[in-house]
Amino acid sequence: MPPIGPLVALLFFVSGASGLIYEVLWTRQLGLIFGVSTYAIATVLATFMGGLALGSYLGGQWVDRARSPLRIYAILEAGVGLYALALPMLFAGLRPLYISLYGLDVSYAVFSFGRAVLAGLVLLVPTTLMGATFPVLVRFWVRSHDDVGRGTGLLYFVNTAGAIVGCLLAGFVLIERLGLRGTTHVAAATNLSLAVVALWLARTATGAARPAGHEHVAAAGDLPGVSPGIARLVLGCAGLSGFVALAAEVTALRGSARVVDELNRVLLGPHE
Repeated sequence: MPPIGPLVALLFFVSGASGLIYEVLWTRQLGLIFGVSTYAIATVLATFMGGLALGSYLGGQWVDRARSPLRIYAILEAGVGLYALALPMLFAGLRPLYISLYGLDVSYAVFSFGRAVLAGLVLLVPTTLMGATFPVLVRFWVRSHDDVGRGTGLLYFVNTAGAIVGCLLAGFVLIERLGLRGTTHVAAATNLSLAVVALWLARTATGAARPAGHEHVAAAGDLPGVSPGIARLVLGCAGLSGFVALAAEVTALRGSARVVDELNRVLLGPHE
């Protein structure tokens, strides 16, 4: 762990919280556009995970050449916050495109898919920036081959724990008390604050930390005894696992919504 490791871990915890606040926010906002929550949930989940995957891949390609991973992390967090502030205006700007798409007199399925693609393209930018933060911090955090598994696992745990907190805060506290706009401002201010702190930590960490002889972090091709075929098989299994998990999540959310509607009907009775 780097000397300023606990502070960096706290940054990533808060970053995870803000990320899930955005996910809940964007689902609510797209629900107003689509009128059907299932389409909104599916669009946000697909774009969110796609952006995280794309950002993680792209970030992992060039982060090893970065002189200061924390400065890169600060830029990414600032980018997320600034883009989030502009996102409501971008959603509003999509309305003429939705109207034009509706005017083509296509089927409802094609119309819904078109709306999802347009919304997904808008959301792809901030989610890609979020995804890039993970390999950037791993590059700062992990100092040797022996630390790869432990260090990466710890960062992922911290970020996921923050995501749980952010989801609960957005769903039960922030949106209810501050509304969509106020919650967006809180999350964006959080990202910008993380950027400022990361820049300060980058100065603190300058010249500190990389022990001699531990500058190289393990890559996929460095793993001894693992053939390319086995590596591809493992990656394919991981991708299939993600497919099943996200499909199950959408199915479960849709099923739970039906259960809630049925309970409301039984408990409250039919509306006149």
